[in-house]
Amino acid sequence: MRDARPRGMKVPKATVSRLGAYSRYLENLDRREVGVVSSGDIARAVGVSATQVRKDLAFFGDAGTRGVGYDVGHLSAYIHRILGL
Repeated sequence: MRDARPRGMKVPKATVSRLGAYSRYLENLDRREVGVVSSGDIARAVGVSATQVRKDLAFFGDAGTRGVGYDVGHLSAYIHRILGL
């Protein structure tokens, strides 16, 4: 996953808050051994649009594969790194 965010660019507080919600959902999926998740699945679980999920994740770089989705374990680890967990 490549970080495309320009240096020094501030992350909106709302984005950080949503990342926490995404992380909790992904941890739940990981415990259930789900391998791949779509932005639509994440969106429904946390109450936002799939477009918002993609925008939030794209803010930090490439995280998924169009038409395939996101690897749950990799995306969870990626968000943990972003949040400093």
